[in-house]
Amino acid sequence: MNKPKKTSERTGITRLRYTFTLNPVVMEQLKEYCKYNNISYSYLLEDTIKSQLEVLRGKKHKKKKRKKND
Repeated sequence: MNKPKKTSERTGITRLRYTFTLNPVVMEQLKEYCKYNNISYSYLLEDTIKSQLEVLRGKKHKKKKRKKND
């Protein structure tokens, strides 16, 4: 069973719809690629959305803490 998503996750996905809408041409190419390589299309999309969400949340772009010189 699916557990209910946190609000932040849901808003993240709706934000994705604006920032990450793939144009139809790319979508078609993705479908072809999936058919050719025998990958499930929804899985590929889900994976892309997850990685995009991580970027939105800032997991991949953490600021490095500067060392203080005494």
